[in-house]
Amino acid sequence: MTRMETMNTEDKDSGVDVTRIEKLRRIEKKAIHATNIEDWETVEARYSEMLRLVDGWLAPGDPNVLLIRTHLTEALTNQGKIDQAIDIHHDLLDRIEPDTDVEKAILNQVLHLQIAVVEMLLPRNRGKDALNILQNALEVSVEGLGRKHETTDSIRENHSRVLEWERRNIQKRMDRLKAKANRRDKTVPVTAATGSPIYSPQTTPEIRLPSSTADTFDNKAVGLGICIAGDTRLNTEHPDVQKLKQRTAKERRLRGFWAPPSTDWRADQDEDGHGTTCAMVAHKVAPNADIYIARVFKDRKHALEHAVNDWQVDIISMSFAISKNDKKTKEAMSAKLEEIKDKVLLFAAASNSGRNDGRAYPAKRPEVIAIHAAHGGGGPWKNNPLPSSDDAHNFSTLGMYVETPYTGQATKRVSGTSVACPVAAGIAALVLEFCRQPLVTIKKPERLKHKKGMEAIFSQMYNRFEASKAGKEEDYFYLRPWKLMVVKDTDDDTAAAWHRVASLINEAFGEDYY
Repeated sequence: MTRMETMNTEDKDSGVDVTRIEKLRRIEKKAIHATNIEDWETVEARYSEMLRLVDGWLAPGDPNVLLIRTHLTEALTNQGKIDQAIDIHHDLLDRIEPDTDVEKAILNQVLHLQIAVVEMLLPRNRGKDALNILQNALEVSVEGLGRKHETTDSIRENHSRVLEWERRNIQKRMDRLKAKANRRDKTVPVTAATGSPIYSPQTTPEIRLPSSTADTFDNKAVGLGICIAGDTRLNTEHPDVQKLKQRTAKERRLRGFWAPPSTDWRADQDEDGHGTTCAMVAHKVAPNADIYIARVFKDRKHALEHAVNDWQVDIISMSFAISKNDKKTKEAMSAKLEEIKDKVLLFAAASNSGRNDGRAYPAKRPEVIAIHAAHGGGGPWKNNPLPSSDDAHNFSTLGMYVETPYTGQATKRVSGTSVACPVAAGIAALVLEFCRQPLVTIKKPERLKHKKGMEAIFSQMYNRFEASKAGKEEDYFYLRPWKLMVVKDTDDDTAAAWHRVASLINEAFGEDYY
């Protein structure tokens, strides 16, 4: 073990705090003893104590501080606290400047600890995280230690090994999907937003989708940020919401909450269930996406600003409407939508008012993708607004008679475009995550979070629903994500399936994109 050799305890005239150094030596001796007997909890405690002693006394980039933090990460890793260790590793690699032999030795030690962390990530099925760590470590090692250094060679070999492991793991998931080619129907476990007396268990059958769709969702949804913006609170006491809150920190899906000053985002009872429902439907469609809740009233502009700048979400789902007469709010919000349109995907519920008023605001804004409701067979909800002549797509997705959390521990079935909106947001999250997989190459990734880009991808999914009634034709484009994200019998292997889907997305981003 490398010890703290750089502190001078003899030069008392230099103003060095000898008493503090001697105390550090005593603590370090205890830490080394604990390391030798593999008492990692004590090792963590001792090096944490040393960090407190040097805080404000030595600079963060001092070799002694770097060394203490390196040993601390070893203790964290051996206790399974790998995410804490990873965070410290990243900071260390940013601070270490390998100009001296001591700093090069510390860098070498950190890189070897990162390899150890990778070995712990694989059993947790976190191959993508492992690849990212090794890729960064390889770049640092080449620059700091050299291309031919043995540590660089070791990192390169581990990167190749983990990449092959990830390929095999993806192949297994694809094989499981192929095995379910019979596509048994099952009830989609998603929730709705606004109820309607038109639909009831007696008049409307359960909404069903192929189980292969749910399986595809399960295998593609990881790590995206979705902001649910609504007018009501979140029922934090409902069992379904509790499950999302009580997971481990790494798996916890409810990540952030925002409300205007003097208001609260939470309540034991969400009065109409709207906020709770919208959050849960997004989670059910994209179960591993991070969910952020923004309770919006007159402060919608700042809610959007917070979601984009502070949370840095990928998608904002807006299941609300602003009154036609509220011109001041609409003007402020329109300016904000124009400002953020290239930073985040914006979805909004089209309207629940039928054919009388057309699309609601903000769904009618050009920066926003408006979403209509449909039943599981693709047919439109009767209370949708008429298709807009200004919109070439008029997307619809599942939003009728679906189960949602209700008061207490109960659930109920409701319908509306408010549920279809977070369903579409969840589908977009699946697309974004697929495009971030290590085996997928998107030629123009900047277009993924542009409205026109996602519309182009959605166009690969829809089934044009044509209905003629009383001499009028109504066209909605019903999203079928399994039409795009599915394993086909013609796919020879994993690489072929992923390449085919990626090719369709790249094709959507053709030269005539703009």
